[in-house]
Amino acid sequence: MAALQTCEKAAEAAEVTRHPRLIAIIAHLGSPEYGEFLELAHVYPGVHLDTTMAFTDVLEWLAPFPAALRPRLAALADRILLGSDFPNIPYPYVHQLQALARLDLVSAWLRGVCYDNAARLLGLSEPEGRGADWTEERATKERATREGGASRAPRGRAGKHSGPEGQKAPRGRAGAG
Repeated sequence: MAALQTCEKAAEAAEVTRHPRLIAIIAHLGSPEYGEFLELAHVYPGVHLDTTMAFTDVLEWLAPFPAALRPRLAALADRILLGSDFPNIPYPYVHQLQALARLDLVSAWLRGVCYDNAARLLGLSEPEGRGADWTEERATKERATREGGASRAPRGRAGKHSGPEGQKAPRGRAGAG
């Protein structure tokens, strides 16, 4: 019951109960309350967790990720995003990537975390990998949520959001025409 109460408090703090279409990214996988924030991401589709410092020597010393939660981490493959806090980190940047690779989860999980999930969330592309558990049904739901107003992020790459002399570019995908 305590974990559920913590999850409810976290949900209120993240405003997801009042704004169900809100996209929230929780840093450090919610450390040290990993289980509570994994549950929050499970319950609220707009909640994502980033990997900043997670699984690195530093955070494993301060607040180790419980091995028993790895299946839940794998199950939320499409909601985990690469985080780095770069350049304000106490280790080389590559250490974060090595720490994630050491988890030995499927390669689709790692690709989703390091690229696909953020690209999809920001509307930068429609990646093929989409994390370990991606299905066409989930892809359709994700597109419907995004098109329904959950995220109004530009769909093109940076630099293509405005036309000549500051005029707004037409809505839609960059390069479409």
